[in-house]
Amino acid sequence: QWKGTDLMLRALQNVARLYPQACDVREVVSLPYAQYVQAMLESDVLLDQLYSYSPAMNALTAMAQGLVVMSGGEPEIYDLLGETENRPIVNVLPSQGDVEQALKLIISEKERLSDWSQQSREFVNKHHNYIKVAGQYVNFWEG
Repeated sequence: QWKGTDLMLRALQNVARLYPQACDVREVVSLPYAQYVQAMLESDVLLDQLYSYSPAMNALTAMAQGLVVMSGGEPEIYDLLGETENRPIVNVLPSQGDVEQALKLIISEKERLSDWSQQSREFVNKHHNYIKVAGQYVNFWEG
């Protein structure tokens, strides 16, 4: 609950009742990692955290797989990364209503899922590539 998943789940369940043909709701709790990743690969959208400013590892892992992610994606994180064009994270206000509205938009524009998926992958490849990040650590410590 402290990540907002309770509100996100209720919002998703409400939207799934309105659009049952468009939603396959999977609440994932205590799965072994390999099964969790498999469930991710079978999804198009991941609802991660409602009360965050930036995506954490779960969201980044999903984005690397090409999922559309609803999580922290405040303008400040894009500014910090110097990203002015590709802002793929679905950032919502911390309210059930805003989550529902965002989910309805995704459903109404489902033909764009492929584009959004590609944008997620590109974002992770550009900003969280392991070679780039390792180089940043080296540069920091070598000063």
